[in-house]
Amino acid sequence: MIDFKAISLEALENTTTQIQKSYYKLYDLAENYENREAIFLKELVDILLQIDAVTYVYTRDGKIHPDYVLEKLNTARSLLTTNISFWENKLKEVK
Repeated sequence: MIDFKAISLEALENTTTQIQKSYYKLYDLAENYENREAIFLKELVDILLQIDAVTYVYTRDGKIHPDYVLEKLNTARSLLTTNISFWENKLKEVK
């Protein structure tokens, strides 16, 4: 029988390891606020911190307040919306 949980966990572990390696590089590139692409890509990864906060609290406590979830989701949405706008504008520049 196929162990889908093990496969999913391994894929998640590999993905998060790669994201972490990329994040270190992006953080260094974005540190001086000179590389706008790196700044926005770093912020894209920062969305994961919002997801982590929510999943951590829920798995720790077995429950979570909707206000907290919405706060984190709205922060993630803001980061994502800003990122989309940035990349849409970049696309206009290359056309």
